[in-house]
Amino acid sequence: MTAAARKIWAVKVERFKQRGQKVQGFEDALRQYCELEAALNRAFKRGDSNMAMVNAHRQWAAEFFDTPASQKVPASGGAGKGNAFANNGRRASTA
Repeated sequence: MTAAARKIWAVKVERFKQRGQKVQGFEDALRQYCELEAALNRAFKRGDSNMAMVNAHRQWAAEFFDTPASQKVPASGGAGKGNAFANNGRRASTA
């Protein structure tokens, strides 16, 4: 693993720990993700990044929940007020 990828690894593992996200068992995938991010950073600095690298990085980021769109949002808790539209289309009782 390159030195740049090791630094990225340390940052990501710390972030995952804070989230309570499991890393064990996914070390190979995380290594590829970190190496790709390091290579992409170098390419950006040289001005020769390409969309294939960017898209691959996006896919890895989504796999590790590192994008806003891939964040898990828990469902709201508590009992709801019921379905406000449950009686639509039904006739009101006249009795």
